[in-house]
Amino acid sequence: MYDHRIRNQVVKTGTRCLPKHIRIPRSTVSTWRRRGSRPVVTIEQPDQDRQQLLDTITRLERQKRVLAAVVRILLSLLRAFGISLAGERLPEGDAKAGILRAIATSKPYIHAVIDNYSRKILAWMVAPRLEPTGTCQLLFAASKHIVCAGQPLVYVDSGIENVNSAVDAVLFTACLNRVLAQVDVGFSNSMIEAFWRSMKHQWLFLNSLDSIERLRVLIQFFVEQHNTKMPHPAFSGQTPDEMYFGTAVDLPTKLAAARSNARAERLAANWAMTCNQCSGQQASPPVVPNPP
Repeated sequence: MYDHRIRNQVVKTGTRCLPKHIRIPRSTVSTWRRRGSRPVVTIEQPDQDRQQLLDTITRLERQKRVLAAVVRILLSLLRAFGISLAGERLPEGDAKAGILRAIATSKPYIHAVIDNYSRKILAWMVAPRLEPTGTCQLLFAASKHIVCAGQPLVYVDSGIENVNSAVDAVLFTACLNRVLAQVDVGFSNSMIEAFWRSMKHQWLFLNSLDSIERLRVLIQFFVEQHNTKMPHPAFSGQTPDEMYFGTAVDLPTKLAAARSNARAERLAANWAMTCNQCSGQQASPPVVPNPP
């Protein structure tokens, strides 16, 4: 691809005015001179400054997400009412086996709502596909556990399952206020992301995930243990349930006192031990060498 200015120069004066390091085939030169110069299309200079262009891009991105949400809702309605856009049967043979294998190995979607104060999982579900109705059911289930005088904030990402008209209606009915992470606020939804990382690497990936039913059983066990049995490092030994319900307010003080007493007892025991006791063995008698 040659620069348009080189072509214009060749059409006007030939190749004698070109630098020596620019070598153009004779056939190309003859074609240029026969066809003449070509019009050059340039990009118009924008009449907006950088901030206005960024605002326009943001507005277009939001419009794109809204249109995608509308398409997803329409597809969900088509599936809900049993409307099919294609009435063809599955092909026979290897093609049918491949399609069924792809359906069987489709990945499930795990949804959950976490209380950012106590890290308690308020509701969770496993869905075979990503649909707005799953988020609606999850928000309804989580809102039953919320006792708040004001309007609770729901931090979500900007995925299509969280930003659509169906979810908007649920938020209005349940008196919830949606906040988009890294859009409305500068930080991410790190609380639930930390829970996903712990559950996947410490539990799910250690087991066989051969079906959705098996996945539900594993998640139910981990969520129950997370809420009721596993002390969270941010709460000085309290579990999420104890933080959420306020049933172990004095537990950090008790644990701190127990640690202090255990440390003092350990130091006293160490100072009281002799060298023989420290090694865990009785001193062996000295070895007397045999006389020559």
